[in-house]
Amino acid sequence: MKTSTNDPFDLDTCIRGLSMLLASVHSDLYEFVYYFTFKKTFKEYYSEFNSPWEHPVEDGTFFEDVEDPYVKSCLKSFTLVGNTKMELIAWFGINENRDAQSAKYVFEGMRFKPYQTIFKRGQSYKKLRLCYERSLAELIHSLFLYACALTAESNKIPLLLKRQFKLNNDEAFRLLNRDDDQVALLIELMKELKKILNELRLVIYMPIITAKKQQGKSNVNSNNQDNSKK
Repeated sequence: MKTSTNDPFDLDTCIRGLSMLLASVHSDLYEFVYYFTFKKTFKEYYSEFNSPWEHPVEDGTFFEDVEDPYVKSCLKSFTLVGNTKMELIAWFGINENRDAQSAKYVFEGMRFKPYQTIFKRGQSYKKLRLCYERSLAELIHSLFLYACALTAESNKIPLLLKRQFKLNNDEAFRLLNRDDDQVALLIELMKELKKILNELRLVIYMPIITAKKQQGKSNVNSNNQDNSKK
C-alpha cells in the first residue's frame, strides 16, 4: 500500500496521518535529547543509559537541568511538536493506539514524512548535531506540505504553493489558508521551529566561520610580514 498524489483528499484522514507523523517525530526528538545528554554531559553513565526505550529516564524533569545547548534546543522542539499533536488529538477526537493499528492512517502519516536518523546510538555526538539540524529542517518542510495540502484540499499540491517554501520569513506562508484552524496551527509551529533552527545553525556554524576568518587574517598577516622582509 502506497500513497499517491492522485489519492482523493479527505480532511479526517489527512489530520490523522499528520497526527501519526507528529507522534513519530515526537519520539525521534526524545531520542535526540536522550543521546545528546548521555553522549556528552553524562557520558560516564552511557553504559547504563544507551537506549531511550530499553533504559528510559523516569524523572520527567531530568533533561531540563542539562545545560547542553543541543539538549535545550531539542527539548523546545519536543515540547512544541507534542503540544501541536495534542491540539489535533483534542480537536478530532483521535485515539492514537487505535489509529496506529490502521494501515490507512499509518501510510497517510508517511505521505510527507521527513528524514529521520534511525541508528542514533552508533552516531558520534558531533554527527548527531548535524543529523538533528537536518531532521529539524526537513520536519519544517514536511509540515509546510501538509499545510499546502490542507489549503488546496488536495494531495496533489500545486507547484505555485510548493515554491513558496523557498521564500524568506512569513512570505513563505502568504498563500496558505490562515483561516483554516489546522493550517494556522501548523504555521505557528513552523515559525517557532524556524527560530529554533536558526539559533541552532548559529551554534553549529558560527565557530567554524569565526575560525576561518581568523585563519584568513593570520594568512594575510603572514604574507605582509614576508613581503616586508623582501
